[in-house]
Amino acid sequence: MKCLLWLPLFPSLILMPLLFASPNSEPVQSFHPNSSPPATTIPAFPEQSDATGCPLDLPNDLFTSVKSACTGKHVSGKLRRSRCCPVLAAWLYSAYSATALSKAVKEPLQTASYYDLPLLPNDSETCIDNLENGLKSKGIELMRSNESCDVVYCECGIRLHPLSCTEAFSVNPRGELVGNHNVKMLEKDCLNNPAVNGFSGLDGCSRCLKTLLLLNKSNHVNGSKSEERTSKIHNEDCEVMGLTWLLAKNSS
Repeated sequence: MKCLLWLPLFPSLILMPLLFASPNSEPVQSFHPNSSPPATTIPAFPEQSDATGCPLDLPNDLFTSVKSACTGKHVSGKLRRSRCCPVLAAWLYSAYSATALSKAVKEPLQTASYYDLPLLPNDSETCIDNLENGLKSKGIELMRSNESCDVVYCECGIRLHPLSCTEAFSVNPRGELVGNHNVKMLEKDCLNNPAVNGFSGLDGCSRCLKTLLLLNKSNHVNGSKSEERTSKIHNEDCEVMGLTWLLAKNSS
């Protein structure tokens, strides 16, 4: 059952469609990356720590959905962002989920000073290039308004970068990324079954969204501009990390 979650993550991205997963008797409690043990130090610029690429999981359903939503133009000749962007965001975060969570294991702690740095575009650019190359291999080319504005970042405001949400996620002694009680509630409310504990339709979506917003407790209402910026970025990180956790559990 399709669920439309209202997500204030990006100025141009209002709705993100997610599909509730089928019942699963074995809930996710840890994430095991297919990588080396977690690093003991954090690179000065995490986005540049892996310049070799951005592994994405690109199933056939992704190509079908993105082609349907993003290759046709509006009668005005422009990209239909309200149709394309939510579909593209949902599938791209699903494709990126394993990579994002693996990086969270390698770089588990990011301090407030990290958020004061400008967000470098390398991760987004590498991942977007990989996505576009994958689409082109299937004969799919995303429509652009002009050559200088790509669809993923410029048109839809989708940005990929290493995530951190220490309030909800941590790395255990075995090198596994694990979630706290709020993450387990998130799994229960969003992945349990199509009825979501008896709440169907928008009621179920609302319950899922409220649980997602509980992942981060940071709130600088009357802080400085720097503190407000740090809090905003961190809040978004926690929300996106919660989504990638769910998508890693069930990408459909």
